[in-house]
Amino acid sequence: MNLRFLCVSLGVGVAATSTLAGQGAMRQLVCRGKAGIDLKVFQDPSPRDASGRSVAMVLNYKRPSAALGGEYQNLQPGECSWNPLGSAGEPVEPGRVYFDILREAQRWSAIETRALDTTIYAAAFFPDPVSLPRYLGDTRFYWSFYVNDSTLYSFSFGAWRSAVREPTYTTITGPVGPAVASDARKELRCRGGPSGLTFTRGGSAGTNLVNMALAYTVSRNVPGETGRGLDPGSCAWVDRTGLGREPGRVDFTTAGNAQLKQMQSGGTVDRTPTAAERFPDANTIPAYLVDANRYWTFTVTVGAPTTARAHAAWTGSVLASVTSTSPTTQSKNRSVPGAPGKGYEPGKGAASTQVQAAYDIRNVQVTPTLEGVAFQFDAAPNSRPTVWIGTGPLAGGPGTYSLLGQPTKLPVSGGTPNGTMWRYTATGTGLARNTRHRFIITAYPTNIARENEQVGEFKTWNQAVVVRFTRMDILNDSDKSGAGELSFRFFIAPAPQEWANCDPSTACETRFNNRSWDTGSTHPLANTLRMASAPDRIRVWVKGWDADNDDAFYNTGPGPGRDRFSSYGGSDSSGDWNFAKYEFNVGINPDKASMRIPFSLRSKDGWVFMFVVHGEVEVTRQ
Repeated sequence: MNLRFLCVSLGVGVAATSTLAGQGAMRQLVCRGKAGIDLKVFQDPSPRDASGRSVAMVLNYKRPSAALGGEYQNLQPGECSWNPLGSAGEPVEPGRVYFDILREAQRWSAIETRALDTTIYAAAFFPDPVSLPRYLGDTRFYWSFYVNDSTLYSFSFGAWRSAVREPTYTTITGPVGPAVASDARKELRCRGGPSGLTFTRGGSAGTNLVNMALAYTVSRNVPGETGRGLDPGSCAWVDRTGLGREPGRVDFTTAGNAQLKQMQSGGTVDRTPTAAERFPDANTIPAYLVDANRYWTFTVTVGAPTTARAHAAWTGSVLASVTSTSPTTQSKNRSVPGAPGKGYEPGKGAASTQVQAAYDIRNVQVTPTLEGVAFQFDAAPNSRPTVWIGTGPLAGGPGTYSLLGQPTKLPVSGGTPNGTMWRYTATGTGLARNTRHRFIITAYPTNIARENEQVGEFKTWNQAVVVRFTRMDILNDSDKSGAGELSFRFFIAPAPQEWANCDPSTACETRFNNRSWDTGSTHPLANTLRMASAPDRIRVWVKGWDADNDDAFYNTGPGPGRDRFSSYGGSDSSGDWNFAKYEFNVGINPDKASMRIPFSLRSKDGWVFMFVVHGEVEVTRQ
């Protein structure tokens, strides 16, 4: 007997397993949310995910307390059912369902500024242990599992009848997570370095005790097991989950001179670079942390993150001392001068004996993004620098450079002291993508510096997309018999374009035919589609047919559903067909060089033939 599923959600969920265990029947279990729902992480990481990115969760639920009359909407809060019609021959719901889910479907714990969906609807697109309990903690929402009634494991799941069809993004800076009690103690770990840590000595805190303040650079990453996740001269929470951004300052109390008694008695005073490990005080701690191989840890409370309750040297793993420096990195975007054949690298000019030339522009850093660029450079104090950019050619020579066409003058800010120079910044936005631009930086004369300029070029990023289809789960093969009845087509296209112009020669389609796959089975895929220059919104489309004679659906022709580009499912005497389709916003986080968006797309519910396709969208900008 053919099965017809009633769920109407898109089903953008992620399942990490690669095999479906057990021989039980596949059933659709629909659950209604409730406050305080019993949903928790069961195993971390999931034993079914070799990558370690997923956790196993378990939902404990109640069976229906009253007849549903065929309507899942009649479920009471916290109830689940796979038998809405109350058929006597169906097994009772076991009260528990297991499933795998990404530990972080969105980058909750990241520290940098990025776009996240923080609404209650986020679980419909990015289900994880942060978003899903919140979603199912509301009685308005329902969730659908396709579950094996023998193993109680669900390999496909998603929001049921959600009215929201697209994520709502908010710009977030710092970690996002469950609230942490204000009196909870947390560890702030710091890595030494020649810069980034600034110690200030305050007043007396008692006999041979002083108040100290440490201003620190916030690390891009958490320390990790060896501490090497920290940038030299920076600090970070050991675990950022549920915490706000590090405040950049911590106050602590330490000895004014931890070896005072040795000095007074004529004993031996430890003056080695590691004296702080044995005699921490106002002098040894700053000296200790000039070395990037050394670390210090502070214990603070969440409610008072700038006040240390305790502090000490942190030696960590022996691995932390294996290497002291990381390989030198070089910018991919090297400026090129107007003079042909001559390479120019900012800050690497020849030494000069002229006093005024010593204040010439240097340390130019050009950082392009998808539609913007950021400049940083050093120039003489009060030199009122200007930055011009344009797509036209560079004209003139040293001292007379100009940009032809219609160049744009960028606002310059800064004037921050950086040694004998000042550090300036300039930012441009709204630039054409994948386009080469040229620039002129000019600093004007002062009483100590001459007028001088730097020229070069940069290219804004191109946005390329690769869509990888990695796994196919068959929810229902419509009980067709015979070999080779399943066929699939995979498409990508810029939104809102449909598929009329899609052809394998344009690399927007891939396909395969003649698969004998049964209900409840899962199969690896290796289908890949590429878009060399992608807009911010793309459509991903998978069409499937279940027919003994694939030719009836391979070719376009008269009759509903025969067109391979049709956007609906159906059945007729020749077989059944269905589709899964989603529009991705790949333009989020435009300043990131790369991004991966995992997906699980379920075919349209309410039709006989049903499947789930898993994969990821990889966005690369360079």
